[in-house]
Amino acid sequence: MRAWFLLVVVLLCSSFNAHEFYVSVFEIELHTSKKTVELGAKLFTDDLERALSEFHDTPIRMDTLSLKQGAKWLLPYLQEHILMQQEAGWATWQWVGFESDPDVTYVYLEAKNSVFKNSIPLQITVFFDQYASQVNIAHIKHNGKEKSAMFSMRQPKTVLTF
Repeated sequence: MRAWFLLVVVLLCSSFNAHEFYVSVFEIELHTSKKTVELGAKLFTDDLERALSEFHDTPIRMDTLSLKQGAKWLLPYLQEHILMQQEAGWATWQWVGFESDPDVTYVYLEAKNSVFKNSIPLQITVFFDQYASQVNIAHIKHNGKEKSAMFSMRQPKTVLTF
């Protein structure tokens, strides 16, 4: 009886395939009075290294980058893959900094002189070039309200209404 039980357990366990899941999280806060936007991104370090290496066509390792080098390598990639429309056009992201460990990298950006209406077009395509199943989740705070949005290859952009 015990042999049958073990056989059933082994067969059940072997029938499940490993599923890789790719997700990044973005925290965005719009400060109306200061006319600024603060963005924090939580990205898996290995995914970020792969994306940056492909984007710049050179090997990049997060554990070797200084704060200044981080701006050189990360900012152009993120400016291309995080688009937020404001009254006067697209928000221009400026470098604030990053923190990295072997598993997760936190990146911080801001946009100054940002004025938004109640409707905010947003597109986040980070890692879409690397992983077809990539999902980006954004939590956005504006005028005391918070909304969340999910971005995927099928739906890379949305319009948030506050």
